[in-house]
Amino acid sequence: MELFEQPEKTQQAIRRCTSEDGLKRVITGVVLIPIIVYIVLYTSVYWVLGISTVLTFLALREFGGLSPVKERNRVFEWVWALLGASFPLVLYFYGPDVLLPLFIPVVFILFAFSMAGRMELREASLDLSHKALGLVYLALPLSFLGLMPVLDGGKWWLLFMLVVVWANDTCAYFTGKFLGKHKLSPEISPKKTLEGAAGILPIWDTRPGRYSCCRYSSASSP
Repeated sequence: MELFEQPEKTQQAIRRCTSEDGLKRVITGVVLIPIIVYIVLYTSVYWVLGISTVLTFLALREFGGLSPVKERNRVFEWVWALLGASFPLVLYFYGPDVLLPLFIPVVFILFAFSMAGRMELREASLDLSHKALGLVYLALPLSFLGLMPVLDGGKWWLLFMLVVVWANDTCAYFTGKFLGKHKLSPEISPKKTLEGAAGILPIWDTRPGRYSCCRYSSASSP
């Protein structure tokens, strides 16, 4: 490959991987991964539920910063994030049947907030679409994390999912550092590259039957 045929480029890539940002990732992983494994396998489901609620709130706050609407109401942003963060709790205590009846009034409340803030109809519609997408794309999937530990073998399935996510992120990060040249979406994430996105392809072969934890959970099912 061109990278390894030129020692200077190889050294530059290694320096990028061992930069302050790379070291922070390694240290964070070394500290947090054992804690997360312990929480998933050995603590009450309410720990997972609480963490998924907090993660949903933080994810929505970050997603809100990507809104194409320039002038946004801070109170409105917090209300939206808090409403989305309530999804994991509602799903766990009341079941999935209430999600659709909950989603419709939440969207209506968000639209009412937009109009009360004297936004133009076009801006209000654009902001509402962005927030509705955040609820579907982030709040809804994260809401199911709290349900996984109560399933038969669910803790192992949850841990398996986290391992796949970590492996994807790690492969994408180091592939992008070594080979990244073409920006993926500079407006959303300036450091992401197409080469880094392609780096997750080896992780896609994650058929459950290949892993002992998944075989264990399947075998323990009635």
